[in-house]
Amino acid sequence: MRPRFHRPLGATLILAALAYALTARGDVVGEQIRLQLLSPAISGDGKTVAVASLDPGGVAGAVGSLALYDLGGNLKRRLPLTAAERDPERARRDYAAAQKVLDAGGYRRLGRLRQQSEHTIVHRRIGDPSPRFATVLSQGELGITVIVADRKLRVEAMRASRRLGPWTLQLATPAAACPAIGGYVVSPARAGLAGRTLVLSVFVTTPDGSTCFSHEAVLTLK
Repeated sequence: MRPRFHRPLGATLILAALAYALTARGDVVGEQIRLQLLSPAISGDGKTVAVASLDPGGVAGAVGSLALYDLGGNLKRRLPLTAAERDPERARRDYAAAQKVLDAGGYRRLGRLRQQSEHTIVHRRIGDPSPRFATVLSQGELGITVIVADRKLRVEAMRASRRLGPWTLQLATPAAACPAIGGYVVSPARAGLAGRTLVLSVFVTTPDGSTCFSHEAVLTLK
């Protein structure tokens, strides 16, 4: 479940076609791609959001999960996801269970956001500055500034001339998953907006650039 950032539309359409073909033959890779393309999603009743996460939720053998949150940002349920190369049968069961939840809840992809700018500071070796990531996302007249630094996520928003927020969340990254933090990424491909509900995924990378963990944030912009 490694995320790929800044994917062009053409590549996304190719992935969607590939996912359909692989799913038709029961391939777990197809289920993984489908889940990533759908995330973040909101339920048919508009009360719950689902996010593909790199947080295994403490389940042995899991490499990620499907996290379900209410609109207040409270975690309601986390379904573990196993890597196919580790245990193909268990992986098939995990992804089937996740897809069953999404189908039953009528989940659909949240509205996409455009990225206006990005600034990244990466910590690779001793002496480098602390990691920091900042981006500006937009949808219509809404502009959203996202800053990740010092293990904190800060979000500010402007709707026309009205200022919203700010919101600040502490990010506690498990040392076992990320022994050292090299940087952060918040990708528009893993963000979504429905009404006033904003969903972001903060990916944590190691000094060598490998993605090791992710945090989810569900905010109500009002």
